[in-house]
Amino acid sequence: MDELRQLIEDHCPDVLIADPLAELHTALPAIIAEFRSIADDPGTARGASAIIGGARIILTLTTMTEEDAEALGIPTSRQSRSRYVRLDAKQNYAAIGDAQWYEKALYNLDNGEIVAAALPWTPPDIWRVINGAIANLILNDIDAAVGLKEG
Repeated sequence: MDELRQLIEDHCPDVLIADPLAELHTALPAIIAEFRSIADDPGTARGASAIIGGARIILTLTTMTEEDAEALGIPTSRQSRSRYVRLDAKQNYAAIGDAQWYEKALYNLDNGEIVAAALPWTPPDIWRVINGAIANLILNDIDAAVGLKEG
C-alpha cells in the first residue's frame, strides 16, 4: 500500500482501479480501510458490491450491450461493441447523472507494448435521422396504442 500511495503521488492518476478486488478477499477489511484512506487523500472512489453501502461514489464501467448498440446504430457484434464502454456514477446524497461513454483507442508505446486508452465519446444522435414524417408516424402509433388501452 505504501508503494501504491507513492505511485499515486508520483503520477496523479484520475482513476485507480484495483482489479480484481475479490482476489484480495482474505484481508478485505484491512484492504478496504487502506483504500478508504487512499480515497480520502485524493478524493477518488472505491467500490465493489460488498462495500457499496460504505462508498461515497460508485462507478461502474460496462462494455456496450447489444441493446445499446442497436439503439445507437452501432454494429451489434461483440467485436464492434467492445470498443465502447459506459461509465455510470452514483454519489451518496446526489442525483444519478447521465452515463458517460468512452471509446477505446490503441496506442503503441516506445517499448513495443500496446495499451488501450479510453477517450470520451459522444454517441450519435438517433433523433437526427428521424425526419418529421417518421416522427409523426411514431406519434400516431403511440396515440393509437394509448387509445386501445383506454377503450
